[in-house]
Amino acid sequence: MTAISLPFIIFASIAVLLSPTNVASLETFRPSGAALEWQWVRLLTPFINGYAAIFLIGSAAYSAIRFSKVENGFNRAIGNTLITIGAILPGIGGGMAKAGMVEALYIGEFVGIILIFFGYYVCVRDMKALPTADHGIFLQEDDTSKAGN
Repeated sequence: MTAISLPFIIFASIAVLLSPTNVASLETFRPSGAALEWQWVRLLTPFINGYAAIFLIGSAAYSAIRFSKVENGFNRAIGNTLITIGAILPGIGGGMAKAGMVEALYIGEFVGIILIFFGYYVCVRDMKALPTADHGIFLQEDDTSKAGN
């Protein structure tokens, strides 16, 4: 999949860099894609963002479902759910930015990154069951000294 998407991403990046800009349409208080003379370049972003969203949101949602069915997987299910929601928010903000409400993008990104962080934190904070390399069994934290026995 990378072999297909990487040339497309490189092409889109070069097109954005080479696109002439209309300085008169720049706003001093917020960025906008309206300054690009080649407006067709903006049509390339949904493909790149969609590809990334499918993998990030899809893998986090899949992990949340998978861990919800596993004994002792509750924290990871909740954490991956938070990551999924956090990954969706910048996309919603981006859609609102394209509709003219650019500020929503920054709010979506900010809240999204906070949810992703807390999702990660919830996933790793309660790691009471640790796999051992020698037996492949799960031990409680206070039993780790017995791992070699």
